[in-house]
Amino acid sequence: MLVVNVSQPYARFCTYRGEVKERVNALVQAEFLAIGTVSGIADSSIQQTLDYNYTYPVASNGLLWRSKPYRNPRIVKVIQEVFFTGVDAFATHFNHLFLTHLGPDGEMRRELPIPMVALVATAVSCSIIYKHSAKHGSAVRCPA
Repeated sequence: MLVVNVSQPYARFCTYRGEVKERVNALVQAEFLAIGTVSGIADSSIQQTLDYNYTYPVASNGLLWRSKPYRNPRIVKVIQEVFFTGVDAFATHFNHLFLTHLGPDGEMRRELPIPMVALVATAVSCSIIYKHSAKHGSAVRCPA
């Protein structure tokens, strides 16, 4: 049973760390398995971590969409699955943490809390670096 700490909602993000890490690792692992070769994985790892490329989505022309930071499909998918899915979802309990603003179409829009996005983006970076180092026998470890 999920116990909700209403007095410290931002402190709750760290309790999702394990689940975030697990889902991100599965996505990165699948991506790297599709690449197949150690040199291909190394090239992909370096390219993705260079200038935080792992945070940007790829446009239809194959280029990074640099005006859309933190909208990489991996980041979006993990945020949706971990924080917005299910009856006991974080977003259900802490809807008030999602600031609102008026969008260009006149509709009210909600923004994700920065700690939520930072947790997932950090997990993606860590997973890419860890998978790369594991393929090369390095001792790089990411915190649990």
